[in-house]
Amino acid sequence: MVTLIPPPQAILVNQMHSWQVRVTGADGRPVNRASFKVEGGMPQHNHGLPTQPQVTQALGHGTFLLEGVRFNMPGWWDLTLTLDTEKIKDTVHFQILIELPAIKRPISSTPKTGTK
Repeated sequence: MVTLIPPPQAILVNQMHSWQVRVTGADGRPVNRASFKVEGGMPQHNHGLPTQPQVTQALGHGTFLLEGVRFNMPGWWDLTLTLDTEKIKDTVHFQILIELPAIKRPISSTPKTGTK
């Protein structure tokens, strides 16, 4: 099983951040040796990721550091990880929704000049 763990802070548009990837075998035990290929993009806009994220290090207990992730606009993003371990080669897909922060102040409309 592959689990994608977002950073603890809010994911902001146009900010670099790091994620963690946790890999366990069918028996639930951590997989500590794996190589990764990272791809993705925004299918609704037909473009790829604005950066080239990479898994840069093993953190132990089946957890790996994924760095260089940046989403340049809100919306649905796909992140695809192809992993190769001693026993398996597999591709997993994650769908991630990036939303703008909620607006905390009142918003009022301004009437257009000359309209009733």
